[in-house]
Amino acid sequence: MSNLFKITVLLLSTIMSQTHLCVAQTTYISLSTGMANYQGDLQQKQLTLAQAGNYIGLQVHKAYNGNISIRGGISRGTIQASDANSTKAGNKARNLSFKNTVYELHIVGEYHFLNIEERRFSPYIFAGLAAYHHNPYAVDSKNQIIYLQPLSTEGQGLLDYTDRKKYSLNNISIPVGGGIKYNLTQRIRIGAELGFRKSFTDYLDDVSTTYVDGIKLLNAKGANAVELSYRADELPGGNLNYPTDGTTRGSAKNKDWYYFLGVHVGFLLHSNEGSVNKPNTKRYVMGCPKRW
Repeated sequence: MSNLFKITVLLLSTIMSQTHLCVAQTTYISLSTGMANYQGDLQQKQLTLAQAGNYIGLQVHKAYNGNISIRGGISRGTIQASDANSTKAGNKARNLSFKNTVYELHIVGEYHFLNIEERRFSPYIFAGLAAYHHNPYAVDSKNQIIYLQPLSTEGQGLLDYTDRKKYSLNNISIPVGGGIKYNLTQRIRIGAELGFRKSFTDYLDDVSTTYVDGIKLLNAKGANAVELSYRADELPGGNLNYPTDGTTRGSAKNKDWYYFLGVHVGFLLHSNEGSVNKPNTKRYVMGCPKRW
C-alpha cells in the first residue's frame, strides 16, 4: 500500500509541476462503458472476466500539453460474485454470494507516452484519488434483496465484539491503470482503459474474518443476519450446524480491489488556437497557447 501511495503522489506531483508552463489547451468530455469486477474473498483472481458486472462513466479531461492531462469523472459499476462459481471446494461449501453497486467520483493525472496532440494515438498511464459509495447486498432464500452491512454478519458493532467496528459505506480509493487513446478525427477521440482501485476496505463483499456466535447474532440482529452470514445449510447435503464462534469465514490479510475495463469515446469541447490535433498533417512543435 505504501509503494502504491508513493507512486501515485510521484505521478501527480510530476503532472502538477508541469501545469505552470501552460494553461489548459484542450477540454474533452468522454463517455465510457465496459465491465466491472473485483478481487476479494469471493473472487481471488487479480484480473478476470468471470462474474463481471457492468460499468458506465462520464469524464472531463483538461490537457496541459500533448503528454500531460488531468481528468475528473463519475462512474457507476456493479461487482458481484458467488461461491457457487468457485473452483475451490471450501468456497463452494461456504455458499456465500453478494452484489454491490459502486458509485465513484475521481480525479486523476494522465501521462501520455507519445504526444497525443501531434500523433494519431498514444498509450498512457494514470493515477489519482477517488471517493466512492457502496452497499453490498445478497438475495435470501425467499428471493428478496437484503442489504448486508446493517446485519453485522461478522459481529461488526455488536457489544460482544467491540474489536469489530461497522464498516463504512463511504470510503476513498486510489485509482491506477493505463490504456490507449486514438484520434479518430480532429474532434473525436476513442480509446480503451483498464483501471484498478485500491479500496482500503475488506468489505466490498461483506466477507473478511470469522463467524461469530450464532445465538448472539440472532438476538442482536435477527434471523436474516444468521441466514445470510452462513448459507451452507441451503445446499443439498450441506452442513446444517451454524459454525462455532471464531471459525474462519474469510481472510482479512488483504483489502479488496475493484476495477473497470472498457472503452471510451471523447468529444472536443474547447481548444485554444492552434492546439487542435491534426492527424495526417505535418507535425508541429507545440508551445504554450494563448490564455483563454
